[in-house]
Amino acid sequence: MPVTHRVRRRVRRLAIAAILLTGLSGPRVLAEVNLPPGFEVVTFAVNDFGCTNADINDCGEIAFAQLQAIGGNHADVFVYDNGHITRITDNNDRDVFPFINNRGQILWGRGIRNHGVTQLVLYDDGRETIIDEFKKSFNGWSLNNLGHVAWSRSQRWRRCPKKENIFLWNGIASSQLTFDGDVSNVQVRLNDAGAMVWVRALFCDNPWNSEIVLRDQQGLQTLESPGSQNQVPRISNNGNIVWKSDNFSMMMRRGAVFRLPFTGAVSDLNDSDRICRVEFDHVTREKQPIVYDLNSSEYQRYLIASGLGSVATGSINEHGECVWIWYEDPPNSNWRGGVLYLRRQRFGDVDLDGVVGLLDYARFSRKLEGPLLKLRLCDDRFLDLDYDGDLDMADYARFQNSYQREGD
Repeated sequence: MPVTHRVRRRVRRLAIAAILLTGLSGPRVLAEVNLPPGFEVVTFAVNDFGCTNADINDCGEIAFAQLQAIGGNHADVFVYDNGHITRITDNNDRDVFPFINNRGQILWGRGIRNHGVTQLVLYDDGRETIIDEFKKSFNGWSLNNLGHVAWSRSQRWRRCPKKENIFLWNGIASSQLTFDGDVSNVQVRLNDAGAMVWVRALFCDNPWNSEIVLRDQQGLQTLESPGSQNQVPRISNNGNIVWKSDNFSMMMRRGAVFRLPFTGAVSDLNDSDRICRVEFDHVTREKQPIVYDLNSSEYQRYLIASGLGSVATGSINEHGECVWIWYEDPPNSNWRGGVLYLRRQRFGDVDLDGVVGLLDYARFSRKLEGPLLKLRLCDDRFLDLDYDGDLDMADYARFQNSYQREGD
């Protein structure tokens, strides 16, 4: 059974100045950046040791694990919220790969001291719940907006045949979903409808091979793929799926499986078919953050930043905002880096209909509270036009400058 306890929150809120990226100086060959209309890029949480990943929810809150020492044996979880950073953990453990949902709940893996991950921790308003504790290891976990958790428990992974199975926590109790004794069920992802995808692999074969499994209301099915090594699936709340098949990128949209016109890489997608991913540029010799919009007859490609060195682990929300982590020079053991954030610019259009009008004004008038820092503004952050964490008269002045009369 999950173990829940209240932890002493050693929370340190840091007001930070996000750095707008306009290009980095140096001898690197820089590709031409082209951002999606209405978006801008900032970077934050830069340190000498880097991060394990970053995950963004629809409120614009970003959970990330920042390494605290060389070698990755000590890492803590933080949350960025509208320009402020809150430290969630402060211990000598290895807290890594956090995910955050729209409720503000955070899921991560914990390795006691400098050991591998043996605990899955669900954090909710200062309370830690140990969802699962297993002395061997875990191979992927996922959190949806209902607070449900899916994960892969590595029951036998040091020797062949490997044995890794999928488990689910529904907010009340946990259950085992797969019972394979000689395969690996790993890299699970869960959406808000309860559908999930994962990799079913035979890692002991040479070469190893795998398939993508979908579990939804219709039952289990294996997705068609052109390659034999299928991995890193992601599923949106409307049931669309992307994954990597050998060197191909695949997608299932409204039940139809097809190949995407770009190379295979880790990708994430939202319900509007925007994809954020990482691609290797053979000219600049760097891994770059890329966004594709697939909801048009021609796929629109955007290069988000150049000259960062190496970029990894993208995540996207329903507003089309994306996050990645970046490192300066991993091949030469320079792990200095941070979090890269593609965010919407703020003009006062809180309902994102393209017009700053009466509906936005009505919402602003209800939310105007004065110069008081307020975390978890969620969608109201689009009214915080000076990015200082409150909704006050300074924001109202900027809102007036952007206001459009109906019919204009």
